[in-house]
Amino acid sequence: MASISEQIVGPLSGVRLQVSSTHTYLYEPAHSCTSGSPYANEVPSHLDILEEDQFELIANQTYAGIEFVDKVAKFVKERCGNRITIREGFTCIHNLINARHLIKPGFLMIISQPKPRFTFQKAFIGVVKETDDLAGQHELITENLIEKIWKELHLLHSELKADRRKHLYEGKRVQEALDQSMKTLEISKRSYMKASEESDMASQALQKADQDMANSRLQMEKYKTVSVEKGQTCERAKEDYRKQLEQTNSKQTLHFNSEMPAVFDELQKMDERRIQRTGDLLVEYSNIETKVMPIIQKCLDNIKENGKSVDGPQDSKLLCEQNKNRN
Repeated sequence: MASISEQIVGPLSGVRLQVSSTHTYLYEPAHSCTSGSPYANEVPSHLDILEEDQFELIANQTYAGIEFVDKVAKFVKERCGNRITIREGFTCIHNLINARHLIKPGFLMIISQPKPRFTFQKAFIGVVKETDDLAGQHELITENLIEKIWKELHLLHSELKADRRKHLYEGKRVQEALDQSMKTLEISKRSYMKASEESDMASQALQKADQDMANSRLQMEKYKTVSVEKGQTCERAKEDYRKQLEQTNSKQTLHFNSEMPAVFDELQKMDERRIQRTGDLLVEYSNIETKVMPIIQKCLDNIKENGKSVDGPQDSKLLCEQNKNRN
């Protein structure tokens, strides 16, 4: 009995995965082909079930992780779309202010004046200009989000899908190789069992014939020949079974100690890379916003100052002077 335990403790959403390779080594039949049982101990069935469950768990976890990257990318894209809509709205307002002939008379008082004189007019023009600058900053944020975040997330999603497909294919190939070795072992075992039973029957028939005095010498020679041939066939089947036992033992050891843990390790590294890269992009997401915050704050401060510059009494005075001059 041999017990080997490998552990993978990774960031797969907090899942603790243990690759247990506890198994019973198949051992060579030590009995002859004419005595004892031809059966050998086999790998316990719960081992295959355990590994299959873990492989499925990791496959599902990595799939969910990759889909999470896609969801983050869609979120960034939708936010960029919202910013583009805002930018288009600001641009529309700016164009309306500049294209006076497109606005109906009386729609905006600012349009009726060749040059703004009143404080509320000047304040509104200042607000429009600052709003346009704000729109430009939002447009810059959108461009950076698309180039530095969304495209990188989209590329990461494609790379992870390809890597996951490659590693799962390798895991399936490794498992199929072990399964094939076990099937070959089962065939060798059945051949050995059959040859052993036939050898036992031939040996028993020879013993029975030897006790029967009615059998001729020729008949006895025939029984001996059959018994020897069956014994030789059993020995060859026994040797084939022994060799296959050794091969399957070697393959089983390689599978649980090296090949499958290597597949799990690659999947774990892939998932850790996904998590780390996603975190880095979220940090960059914040940095993109932070870089333009001073400019945005300056625009907002200017809008506030424009609002504070509105002076009702001053506008009334200007209106009186304007009408006075006309009279």
